Amino acid sequence: MANFIQIFDSRVSDGLVSCGVDLSAPLTLGVAVSGGADSVSLLTSLSHIVPSCSRLLVVTVNHNIRSEKETGGDASFVESYCTALGLECHRYDIARGQIKDAVRREGLSLEDAARMARYECFERFMSECHVDFLALAHNRGDQLETILMRFLAGGDVESLSGIMDRRDRYVRPLLGIPRADIERYLEEQGIPFRTDLTNSDNGLLRNRIRNILVPSLDEHFSGWDTALLSLAEKMRSAAGVLKKDLVVAKKRCRFRLEENRVIMDGGQFFKEEKALRVRLLFAASSCIPDSGTATRIPYSFFSRVAGLSASENWTLSCAGVQVFLSEEGLYVEREMPAPSERGFCLLVLEAGSYELAGLHICVSGEGQGDDKISLACGASSLLLPDMQFPFIIRSRQPGDSLLAEGGAFRSVASVLDGWKCAGKKDLIPLVQRLDMPDQPLSAIWGDPLGFKNWVVKY
Repeated sequence: MANFIQIFDSRVSDGLVSCGVDLSAPLTLGVAVSGGADSVSLLTSLSHIVPSCSRLLVVTVNHNIRSEKETGGDASFVESYCTALGLECHRYDIARGQIKDAVRREGLSLEDAARMARYECFERFMSECHVDFLALAHNRGDQLETILMRFLAGGDVESLSGIMDRRDRYVRPLLGIPRADIERYLEEQGIPFRTDLTNSDNGLLRNRIRNILVPSLDEHFSGWDTALLSLAEKMRSAAGVLKKDLVVAKKRCRFRLEENRVIMDGGQFFKEEKALRVRLLFAASSCIPDSGTATRIPYSFFSRVAGLSASENWTLSCAGVQVFLSEEGLYVEREMPAPSERGFCLLVLEAGSYELAGLHICVSGEGQGDDKISLACGASSLLLPDMQFPFIIRSRQPGDSLLAEGGAFRSVASVLDGWKCAGKKDLIPLVQRLDMPDQPLSAIWGDPLGFKNWVVKY
């Protein structure tokens, strides 16, 4: 009978296959390692099973949130273990205070800000090292905790589906393996790992679920974990069906984005099942441009809208989104913020000269076909390939992000932090497209204020 280590490695190999990773063909596989038991076990197993025809690279991120002894010690531990395995390790050190600044600036939780910063490092790593897949160490326990968190938050069908084993190039081969097996795997080989002391902080929701709720469920509700995973599987199936139904409903309702809003056929909208009406509204809110001032839209608001009548006109608004019914159709829109002392916004309809935030801006170009639009301010100029009129020049807002190399997104805040813009961050113009469905940011124009430019390549 194969020993436990071989069985564990086989389960990891099967997990990679289920994620669509073919180890029989040469590839570059990355693995994210924090120094904890989960990621160390994943790294160890991959070092056993990845064939010599492929490259195995390691990435570790020092968030610099905890003390230097802890967080720097974790990263150094990972580097030392990689040296022992003969593997290449790429370490990214986030500047101390950067994540907490993001918490204050963007209104994020510490966990969300750390996650965003971590994934930005992952994207850089994959781009710089030409990584085909990046393996993450989420395990069966993480899956259960996530589903419980989303259930307690009143999650919908998609969120109750749990963590996906693959998202783009991110793969999770440990997702079906319990924590007890992970620790046994390391113990049998005498491999040490680091422990994050914040795991005992029950001020964090996930820790309360892990340290309080899960032990209680284990004690009083035998089989709860299997039932919960079964529920997640059913939710994934249901979500797939609803996604297809939504595509068809959009066509029936003539769902379309025009300027700064989504328009639908009001009569047809109210003929759809209520569940689809709610989904159509959420889909509309995700299409219209977000100035960054809007908060998360509660389900209860769109459920209320979906339950209204089509017999008379009405207008309702919540969290920066307005929905109204008229004879012309059902409209969902979010207005751009008015200019303020710390913000500005300019809708550019055609070539010409504009005054904005103390800058004299000249816009030239036809914006038709392959023609290019360019911006000029004194000696500074910015070429905008494939841009079309109209578009927006505005100041940054919380939550802004733009396309980076490799198809990932990077927050504007992190780009400006890297440029060391200090107090000038709110003065740097951003260019936002209006001719694409998601109306993305197209450029950061830093040159007029002495900084770099960032132009998105589509």
